Amino acid sequence: MSDTLRGLDDAESAPRGGGLDRVWALWNRRKWLGIIVFLLPLTAATAVIMGLPDLYQSSALVMIERQQVPEAFVRSTVTSELEIRLHTISQEILSRARLEALIARMGLYPDLKGPRSSEVP
Repeated sequence: MSDTLRGLDDAESAPRGGGLDRVWALWNRRKWLGIIVFLLPLTAATAVIMGLPDLYQSSALVMIERQQVPEAFVRSTVTSELEIRLHTISQEILSRARLEALIARMGLYPDLKGPRSSEVP
């Protein structure tokens, strides 16, 4: 393929100078292609991100095992049953005061906040 077909015989289209001159000439020739290649994926990604719903989900697992040491060696200090302890822990964790503090700290449900009082009727 000759230089005439590639358009390299024109001194303005391909300068013979240093590296920066060639990069500048390349930018001047292909700037719209570079801008489109950058902006098209950026716009598509932004549209997808903005279209996603604001949903968050978390879960936790608390495992409580019974004491494994024989009672002949260590006397048990826990007198309540496992189910009673789990119920007590869940009541403490899910108490209104703790949940309100967590909601306030994390900034959850801003659209539900309003002039309503926090008292339950």
